[in-house]
Amino acid sequence: MKITKKVISFLALLSVPCITQAAILYADTNGDGVTDTIASAADTYGDYVQIYHPNTGITNKYYIGSVSTGLTSLRMVGTANTNGLAGQEVVVLATFSSGAQVIVIDDANAVKRST
Repeated sequence: MKITKKVISFLALLSVPCITQAAILYADTNGDGVTDTIASAADTYGDYVQIYHPNTGITNKYYIGSVSTGLTSLRMVGTANTNGLAGQEVVVLATFSSGAQVIVIDDANAVKRST
């Protein structure tokens, strides 16, 4: 019976996504003058950042990675205007087994990676 418990515990551990620092940020990400809600989360496909636009009722998800792609942690750092256009971008620090990456998410559904 002890072996069964260990196997079940190990299998349960395999299904847990990487460590995501749960956070909520607020910023106007699409330049419409309305504050959007930005949150980090995880599902069976991987870890992601979602942006809810209350003006339109639309939520956009931006997948960052998963355990299978080597993602070990995800942290939203903050928001900043990095491209000079209306709307703030979301700055994320993602740690993969190969190293850390700073990811900038803009509201045009583009995910930019840099190290």
